[in-house]
Amino acid sequence: MGYLETAFNAKWALATSGTFNGPLTISQGRVVYVDQGVLKIDKEKSEITLATITPHLQYTLSLKDAIEYIQKLDAMSRKSTTYADLKDNSTFNVFYPREMKNLLYFNGEIKNEATRTCTNCGVVLPVRLLQMDHQRPKIGGQIEAVVKVMRILQLTLEEPRGPKCRQLHNAFIEAKKHPTNPWILIFTHQNFLTGTIKPTQLREESPPGNLDDRYTLNNRGSVLYAILRHFGMGDLLDICLVNGIANIRPLCSACNGGRSNKDRKYPPV
Repeated sequence: MGYLETAFNAKWALATSGTFNGPLTISQGRVVYVDQGVLKIDKEKSEITLATITPHLQYTLSLKDAIEYIQKLDAMSRKSTTYADLKDNSTFNVFYPREMKNLLYFNGEIKNEATRTCTNCGVVLPVRLLQMDHQRPKIGGQIEAVVKVMRILQLTLEEPRGPKCRQLHNAFIEAKKHPTNPWILIFTHQNFLTGTIKPTQLREESPPGNLDDRYTLNNRGSVLYAILRHFGMGDLLDICLVNGIANIRPLCSACNGGRSNKDRKYPPV
């Protein structure tokens, strides 16, 4: 059981049925969550309902569905102390494959080493020289990182358009056809994924779509986010997803330290 699911189950066990003030609108850049409203917990029916006035929204999410989404969030999460371990993760290596190459040293010695490509400039370096970059930064980028994962899970008004998130989005849909806790298969059976993420300069531009909708939660996403915030899990959610696989990629030190994350976003929004 993951960090988010464990925390949620503990909070649900202690919760009481009733109505509560819902969260205020949280906005940062293009990110909009949910308006202030009323959150209702019905433990007898195992349901969560959110009702807001502007915009008008009333939607009910079953406890079963909420836990399923939380398990999916957990599948893509990492703690701040473990995200660097993704470099050895099998799914990460599908997106950013390692290749053995003969490298020439100054003394004329040739060594066969594991290499990987910087996903910004495209330089090929030994794995040990590449850094694990937060695409949305750890400080100030948490909200964008959360909504990015919400998009993968069909919890925003528009689907993802980036090459990695599109793969994860489609893989979750495919994995749903399989038995219990199927989304974990995404991270153990790489046949759900389609392959390498090209460096930025080699990618084809995707249509921009509606950026506001990409960063706006739909009804299901609004209820899920509201109950997590109500249970005081917002900070844990931010930490787990900003350090998760959807937000981590390899960069060389020049790209990781030389420019702002805004410059390196793909698309740069």
